Amino acid sequence: MWKNWKRMKNKLLLCLLAVLFSAASFAASVFLLVNQKSGPFFIESSKALEADAQMVAINQKIALQDEILKKQEQVFNDSITKLLDTLSVRRGEEEKLIDLMNLESNIFRHKMIDSISTASHDEVNKALESFNEKAKAFSQKNGIGVLFGSGSNFVVYGTGTKADVTNKFVEFLGREHE
Repeated sequence: MWKNWKRMKNKLLLCLLAVLFSAASFAASVFLLVNQKSGPFFIESSKALEADAQMVAINQKIALQDEILKKQEQVFNDSITKLLDTLSVRRGEEEKLIDLMNLESNIFRHKMIDSISTASHDEVNKALESFNEKAKAFSQKNGIGVLFGSGSNFVVYGTGTKADVTNKFVEFLGREHE
């Protein structure tokens, strides 16, 4: 009887270990399944930025400033060319004046480009900060711990279409402005 009790106790212990091992395996499987469905997530950056009204407005403003700069530069170049043509006939001290005009035209170009660049840089930084805050709010609302941005829909690894939340994010941005 004592031997039967000992064998039964060993079998019961083995069964208990098997049940514990099965429960641990089941818990690990559930954990992996939940984590697989919770990320990684990404958005197609260019598509998301095009949907952000503030970024669109800044890009339009920069394009307009660039167009104005090109027109001003063309007027300036035309007047310099006209002066150079009249001065090129004479070859005395006018060469010093030509050098000075070339120097001034380069300074003018760089000052215009620098002023536009500085103003645009500050506005773009503010818009990007705002965009990042919106991405943070979107991620917090949807329980996303990490949201990757990608260019041209290029992702090194993703878990299929469920990982791409671009359309959902674009809809979120649209609701922000309503």
